Amino acid sequence: MMFRHSKTCRKTTNLEEFNQQLHEEIQERKRVEAGLHERESILKAITIAAEEFLKTSEWRTNIDVVLEQLGKTIHATHIYLFEHHVGTDKK
Repeated sequence: MMFRHSKTCRKTTNLEEFNQQLHEEIQERKRVEAGLHERESILKAITIAAEEFLKTSEWRTNIDVVLEQLGKTIHATHIYLFEHHVGTDKK
């Protein structure tokens, strides 16, 4: 009878270890899937940006739409846009 109990304990331990490994694999797959979904969203936002910029030669016309889409995609709370103007003295 002791032999059966020992064998049952080993099987239980093995099953618990297997369940833990399975749980870890599932969590890793979920992380990878979330990363792929985020990458897909970013690529979609970049595609929209490219399409918007191709609609007109003046980028300022569509910059609000582009920045809004990109900001939503990366969950940004603020976006800053800086312009650098080169004067005649090249500063």
